[in-house]
Amino acid sequence: MKHWPRETKMKRRSPNKALSLFFWRKRMGAPTERAIYTIKYAIATMPIKQRGYNFKQASYMRWAGRELLMQLNKYPQIPPLMVIESFRDECDSYSCLNPKTSYTFSCAKDMLEWIIDLLIS
Repeated sequence: MKHWPRETKMKRRSPNKALSLFFWRKRMGAPTERAIYTIKYAIATMPIKQRGYNFKQASYMRWAGRELLMQLNKYPQIPPLMVIESFRDECDSYSCLNPKTSYTFSCAKDMLEWIIDLLIS
């Protein structure tokens, strides 16, 4: 016959303190979650024909969105808008370095600016 461990009294917290801790934890990830949702929305609903993009532009822009998702997962402690702006500036500097890759990174910069506009509005 097994003996079950005795039930121990759990330390009780006041309900207000427990709720405030719950909401504080909830708010910590809210901006990053909102940014991830906005990026996924931008990737999924990017109107190619309506905006006048061709296939290459659209694929480069989707690449930038997926790369940005990886950046946000890599740096969760940094505010998402700072990560996005840093990545945008990085793409802008890469677009000026090599004429062969300038088109790729300028398309990526356009996508990142569109995502920043979506987040700010």
